[in-house]
Amino acid sequence: MTDRRRAEDALAAALDRVETVLSSITEAYFVLDAEFRFAEVNPAARRMIFRDMPADELSGRSPTDVFPEGRGTALDREFRRALAEGVPVHVEAQSGIVDRWIEAHAYPRNGRLEVYARDVTDRRGQRTNPAQRDRL
Repeated sequence: MTDRRRAEDALAAALDRVETVLSSITEAYFVLDAEFRFAEVNPAARRMIFRDMPADELSGRSPTDVFPEGRGTALDREFRRALAEGVPVHVEAQSGIVDRWIEAHAYPRNGRLEVYARDVTDRRGQRTNPAQRDRL
């Protein structure tokens, strides 16, 4: 086996481990590309935030195209700012997609935005009010 083949095998194994971890964590994880379209979405994100929408229905689409009620909200603004300015952001807001408070950390990397989010509704001690919520 050549050194190149060993390196390729090691890289493939590392990518498999990362995919396994991101698919099994309980936090929501998704990636937006440079055009602000879904590039990756883990099962927790689909379940917690995106109403169990299949990954292939999200892939390549903008969050605000899929969920137009999220356009211009605190989460939308902060994610767009993070990607445009290349700065990490932390935001906590009521979701307009699901009846929950979401805490999100977003990190720009290589022209993409990696978002880690979790449901903090229980910590906040309240559910959202559909008439007043700041939508995801």
